Amino acid sequence: MPPGQAGEVMLRVQPKARPFTGRTRSYSFQVQVLAGEDDIERKQGMIEVNPRFPTWAMWLIPVLSIFTCLGLVFGGRQYWVYRTGVRQTATAVAIQTTIAQFTPTPEATGTPLPDTPTPDLQGTQSFIDSQNANATAQALAAENVATSTALAVAQQTLSAQQTEQAVQAQQTVSAQQTQNAAVAQETAVVQTVAAQTAVAQTAEAQQTETAATQTAQAATATATALARLVAHYPLTTDAADVTGKQDSMTLTNAPFQNEGVYCNGVYPQSGDPNPCTISTPNLNEFNFNSFSIQVQFNADEFKRMPVVVGGRSFRWIGFELNADGSISLLTNNSNRESCTGAYQPGEWHTALLTYDGAVGRLNLDRILRCSVNFSLNHNNDRDVSVINYSNATIFKGHVRELYIYNEPIVPILIISPGILVTVVPPVISP
Repeated sequence: MPPGQAGEVMLRVQPKARPFTGRTRSYSFQVQVLAGEDDIERKQGMIEVNPRFPTWAMWLIPVLSIFTCLGLVFGGRQYWVYRTGVRQTATAVAIQTTIAQFTPTPEATGTPLPDTPTPDLQGTQSFIDSQNANATAQALAAENVATSTALAVAQQTLSAQQTEQAVQAQQTVSAQQTQNAAVAQETAVVQTVAAQTAVAQTAEAQQTETAATQTAQAATATATALARLVAHYPLTTDAADVTGKQDSMTLTNAPFQNEGVYCNGVYPQSGDPNPCTISTPNLNEFNFNSFSIQVQFNADEFKRMPVVVGGRSFRWIGFELNADGSISLLTNNSNRESCTGAYQPGEWHTALLTYDGAVGRLNLDRILRCSVNFSLNHNNDRDVSVINYSNATIFKGHVRELYIYNEPIVPILIISPGILVTVVPPVISP
């Protein structure tokens, strides 16, 4: 058929065999139409099959059968009575005729008839009795035949009723099984949803418990960190240590701006009239075998320069920026370890240096970027600054939130001004 045209096609459908009785049943069928080489469309249809005898008509069969049987029984008995009466009447007529034949009749003249032999009435009566017995036997045989026929019809009716009842019972059982299956499926769905809900609630409870545990651990760790906090310099309005454990920092040509303190990048011994200095004093009770130094910085440009350096004369640890945007970990004066990650001028970053007595680590923005094994040479220099006196370089940009701990910490939150860092329990060296 050309595309875009419609038409009708007669399809020969083989019908379903009609059941003897029952309800009207619907059967689905599908017609597949090839619209292209690989494009097959399917159309659904329904066909209804009616039974030969509807269910309500089957109830009339036993009723009609009962009436038929009763009619045969009563009709047969009336016929037997009628035939018996006819036979008795015929017998009486025959007896009268026989008697008449053997009874002498007077002549018209009044002269008596000659003597004749007396008829054998006993033989006649026996003949009559035998005839009556035969008639009675035939009537009983006919009655037995009628009764047998009625019983056969009743048995057929009962068989039909039993068949219909069996079909109805099977349909009822099938419907009950279908209903039970639907109920079972619905129950299974409900149980599945309940199980999933229980699992979700259990997971939520576990998460809540885990969160509570982590909160408690964080609180404990924070308390521990505060106890091991050597100094905290916010550097937003002044150079003071908010813990009160250390003296104020030395700030030269370092104004407070942009929520931090600014260094112009001029080295102190450069001969420039405006050199910059941002440095802590020698820190009291500082532990060289277990410490953390954390600071936030915002560089002015891509340039090789330090951000934070521990020690004026020995430079035992430090964090440096490179001109290509990469970062490095400085150890023991001039040893540098290239690290992953990068910085971006004009953006705030968080740097964290840790040492546990054997391994030094550099974290940038809460991510571990590199680590190196080394033995720290400090010469008892306990100051921290933005200056590397080894190669006469200095940081240019803003710094703030300088924390110093006697413990290697692991940060889980970015520090904001005025808020202490949250830590998890670390491995503390003896």
